[in-house]
Amino acid sequence: MQRSTTEIENEARWLFTYDAKILKEVCSIFYADLYDDISKDIFCAVSETDELDDITTSMVIAARESVERKGKRLEPRHYSLQEIVELQKETFKTIYHAIDEHESPEEEIKRYRKPYKKDTGDYERKSKEKELLEEMLKSDIVLIGDHHTLREAKTKMMRYLKRLIGKKDIVLALEMVPSKYQKHLDSYLSGEINEDEFLCRIKYDETWNFVFEDYKPLIEFAKERGIPVIAINSMPRRKKGRLLERDKRMAEAIANLDDGKLAYVVVGDWHLASNHLPRELKKRLRGKRILRVFQNSEDIYWNYTIKTKRRPGIVKISEDSYCVFSANPLLKLDSYLSFREEEDCFFDDDIPEDVKCHIFPKRRKNYRKQLKTFMRIVSKLAGLNGEHSRLLHV
Repeated sequence: MQRSTTEIENEARWLFTYDAKILKEVCSIFYADLYDDISKDIFCAVSETDELDDITTSMVIAARESVERKGKRLEPRHYSLQEIVELQKETFKTIYHAIDEHESPEEEIKRYRKPYKKDTGDYERKSKEKELLEEMLKSDIVLIGDHHTLREAKTKMMRYLKRLIGKKDIVLALEMVPSKYQKHLDSYLSGEINEDEFLCRIKYDETWNFVFEDYKPLIEFAKERGIPVIAINSMPRRKKGRLLERDKRMAEAIANLDDGKLAYVVVGDWHLASNHLPRELKKRLRGKRILRVFQNSEDIYWNYTIKTKRRPGIVKISEDSYCVFSANPLLKLDSYLSFREEEDCFFDDDIPEDVKCHIFPKRRKNYRKQLKTFMRIVSKLAGLNGEHSRLLHV
């Protein structure tokens, strides 16, 4: 039975809208003269799809058949590494633009992220985990960057935290909890209140709302090992300059931590830019060694890939900063887009409750599977072949 356009828009827009934009972008790159026709064929195929899980697959088949019907050949060819990276960049830009269209970020936010881009524009050399851990142990404060919607970012944090245990006393500082709710965090750690009560008391849905299950292993590990956990976030009332104000308040909270312990600070990646949180810390803690550990910089990822023909693991950026990689740039961005689409779906009154439950039974979409499938589409449409094509995949 053919489904109506309204049904598609209501029930599948979280998947169709943005994936179709990216797919059409790829079509426009390789088959510019067929852009409109292929787009129509893709939409018709998706409109006839009964199962939500089959939408992406339908897009693959429709796009390939559309191209072939119009006389274009999809014979595999060997693309250079440079061409592969450029294709990934084009796809990345499309997702990024989709996010900006969706979010309409304020000018202040755009200005705030520029120093981060500057600090992570390139790297000095390849590094290894042993070197990074040694540098952590030499430091007084480790700022480890968090892409809030990317589960893999928290996995790296946990990995390093476990390897530091027993070598130095540690205090774990978390941006995810406002400082004013420290007493509730203490109650949760001591077992006085359960998880639901804890999240309710700190108003988690209002103050953070990223998937708690991603952060929970860090907190539980600290609880098991007796590691103090400190809340460092704040919610400034004023709108103008609120991000810089948060940096100042977080710096004050970190400066008040136990002086004899290594402060392991989990905070958003943008805050690690040299003139944001690190600058505020240096004003308050002169002589203290601060190590910055960025995660998954797309610019460094692409530069490293071009130079070495391999995916990056750990690189040294400067004397006081490293970057570690746990995800492809596309997965990093798609994790955020998937989170926002999911959030909008749950707060959209036009989408029936049974549909919401079917799509997100655990409020967690398998975006990795979705993106892997999608990147196979891109590879097929581009006719990619050869060893470098794997760099396009997640």
